[in-house]
Amino acid sequence: MKAFKILNATEDHVREVWEMIQELNQRSIDFTSFKTNYRANLSNHEVVYLVAQLDEVVIGFLSIHKSLPLHHNEIVAEIQELIVKDGYRGQGIGKKMLEACLSLVKESNIQQIEASCNKKRTQARHFYDSLGFKVRIYDS
Repeated sequence: MKAFKILNATEDHVREVWEMIQELNQRSIDFTSFKTNYRANLSNHEVVYLVAQLDEVVIGFLSIHKSLPLHHNEIVAEIQELIVKDGYRGQGIGKKMLEACLSLVKESNIQQIEASCNKKRTQARHFYDSLGFKVRIYDS
């Protein structure tokens, strides 16, 4: 496989990200409202969107949302979405995206990172487990 790049997402990536999020959620999402939300989050300093790109084609997407939950009493970074396009999975792309995410979190001096994962996504849970994430709560 050729080398892929991990970049900060831009407005130019919105359609490809929308397609992947629909695949992740296994349902249709209105593009107009998705685009509005995507743009709002791009300008939100508490949200980071990364894409994996191969030959100008987006093949992966990861979102990080920073928050200050009262029960943590410190800033937490949460991976809310991580998806690699079908056909590119199992090639280390998700792992590289997660490594880039962890590097950004470390640069921000954030001490805790969490990953949201539907309990039905057993492959995703195995992926996170294999990289040292600990299961706390499964949510459907």
